[in-house]
Amino acid sequence: MLNLIARRLALGLLVAFTVMTLAFMLTRLSGDLAISIAGPSATQADVEIVRKAYGLDRPLYVQFFTWVGRAMIGDFGQSYFFKDSVANLIGRRLPITLTLGLVGLSLALVISIPLGIMAALRENSWVDRGVTMFTMVGQAIPSFWLALILMIVLGLNLGILPISGTGTWQHFVMPGIVLAFTAIPALTRLTRSGMIEAMASDYIRTARAKGLSEKTVIIRHALPLTLLRSSISNDYSKRGGNPRGTAYRSQTQVPPMVRHSRCAPSRRRRGKMAAGSRRRQRSSIVIASARSARGNPMGCDLSLTTLRHSNLR
Repeated sequence: MLNLIARRLALGLLVAFTVMTLAFMLTRLSGDLAISIAGPSATQADVEIVRKAYGLDRPLYVQFFTWVGRAMIGDFGQSYFFKDSVANLIGRRLPITLTLGLVGLSLALVISIPLGIMAALRENSWVDRGVTMFTMVGQAIPSFWLALILMIVLGLNLGILPISGTGTWQHFVMPGIVLAFTAIPALTRLTRSGMIEAMASDYIRTARAKGLSEKTVIIRHALPLTLLRSSISNDYSKRGGNPRGTAYRSQTQVPPMVRHSRCAPSRRRRGKMAAGSRRRQRSSIVIASARSARGNPMGCDLSLTTLRHSNLR
């Protein structure tokens, strides 16, 4: 788990550095920033004053590393367009962005997890085929096209939801639906595949044999492992690896997260079960050898020898 967090953190830092580099280069390649900031009616003296005030007269690498160093301590500089601090602009818009992201993620989880569970429990049925068709259609629909359709139908024609603004919760419905619709297909497929593998595991059969209800088996035992396998499969699929060969050797292996649950036997219980299995195996060998030795002295010797060796073990 710590390795996964470290990899994600390193990847995030690399992406942030790449975006910062591209943004810096694009602003410098678009033209002379001093002329753009000063305006078209500014004189050459005004342009030079602006260039010196913003540090644009220094080499590009000095400007870049100065900007990166200030950004690492939270100083993102001044906006050339809004004439305000970038930190203030981000602070005013960050709550709306986080709210919109949480709404989209919540809708995606609420829809995709039940659909994946239904498709897995009714594998190869009309429910499974319907869910598969829904995910295929959802993956094929572009998000910008869906946003335009929702704005035209729900906003303009029906007038149910507003098409712009952030005043009430209704303003977050349509953007949340669009964001959720882009994540629902992938989450549904991961949930379905993980649930199918989990329901075929030995510890699920053990939980059912203990008399647990189907709802308890699905929610408390199968679903947590499904979510864990989905996250691992997503991480390894991005890196081109095989999660089965590293995380789980087989379907019958009890995973670490459920090793101490109710459906998994304790260490003492597992030792007693193994000892009982060995005793039953020795008894079957002795009985089989005794049956084959009827009327044969050599067979009787063989049965006694087998019994002696089994007792020595």
